[in-house]
Amino acid sequence: MLLEAIERGADAIDLDLLRHGLEASEMSRRQRLVLESKEARLKQLLDERNVLSDEDIQLEDLEFIDVRSFRDLFPLLERLEEQDLAARKELGYATEIEPIDVTAPFGEYPTTDRA
Repeated sequence: MLLEAIERGADAIDLDLLRHGLEASEMSRRQRLVLESKEARLKQLLDERNVLSDEDIQLEDLEFIDVRSFRDLFPLLERLEEQDLAARKELGYATEIEPIDVTAPFGEYPTTDRA
């Protein structure tokens, strides 16, 4: 909201600016909730299956996560990787996604080979 006020050259935050900022914040919050929901569903599926691959993923799996293709999982996977909850393996002919057991001793996480 402050950035927009600066961009507009406003001296103060008026009602219009406040309303616009709150609407943008609400939209951002909704988008974040949708993303977190998809991440949670991907993590749940990984925990159930132990490995997801572009060779064996089913349409029902994609529908469960609410994505259209295996490639649509990559942004979700990147967020899970940042949280050390999943790892991607490039096998040359396929891509696999594995959950990371956060209770495993350090050094026993799956290794990732990114191409």
